[in-house]
Parts: sequence; C-alpha cells; structure tokens
Amino acid sequence: MKNKVCSIRDPRLRQIRENLRRIIAFPVQEKIDSLKWIIINNYKDSKDTPSEVKERLRNLESSLKKSTIVCPICHYKGIKRDVFYNSLLKEWYCTDCVRIIRDGYYLVLEKKSKGEWIDSGYPEEYALSFL
Repeated sequence: MKNKVCSIRDPRLRQIRENLRRIIAFPVQEKIDSLKWIIINNYKDSKDTPSEVKERLRNLESSLKKSTIVCPICHYKGIKRDVFYNSLLKEWYCTDCVRIIRDGYYLVLEKKSKGEWIDSGYPEEYALSFL
C-alpha cells in the first residue's frame, strides 16, 4: 500500500466520520482511564493481576494509536482532522503533522543545496517516508 491521504470534503460525510470516531474513541478512552485509575490505586478492588491490567492497558493504548483517531506525533485525538497513512511506518498521522515534517524536510534540502551544516542526527529516512 502506498502513502495515502484520507480527506473528506462533503460536510455530511465529515459529520459521519466524526461521529464514528467519537463512538470508537470515547469508550476506549474511558476504559484506558479506568485501568489507569486501578494502577494509581495499587490494584485495589481489581480481580485482575497487575500484569493483566498493564497488558490490557498497553493493548488498548496501542490499538488507539494505530487507528485514524490519534496522531502518533502530536497525540491529538483528531476527531475532525484528515489523516495520512504512512505505508513504511504503517501508521496514520494528522495532515498538520505531515505538513510540518514535509516543510522541515524541504528546509533541510535547501540548506544542503547551499552547503550549510545539517545535524548528523536529522532523521532523513523518516522524513522521506512522508513524501
């Protein structure tokens, strides 16, 4: 699968997308919050072992991060945002973060062409995966 942008222009379809994301995101976030509350309270009143609680929490957070709802960069729960699928990283990103990464990459290319110094730690392969 190639990199794809999922953008919806029709206002009615946007509303349907937003409602579906809410239907998914809010119950998952409530469950995550309840598991975190169990951990904070030292697993009191929990039938599960600490490792089971932590595993369920990791699974829920991982599932939410892999969805189109949460951007792995800004962690914004983008109910209303369009998203970009990075096929190399196999993750969905909000288009705002993608634009920032692309703009940064083009600035680095411009600096390189002028012979300016570029930090050796710049993640060029990562940035290229968003083009």
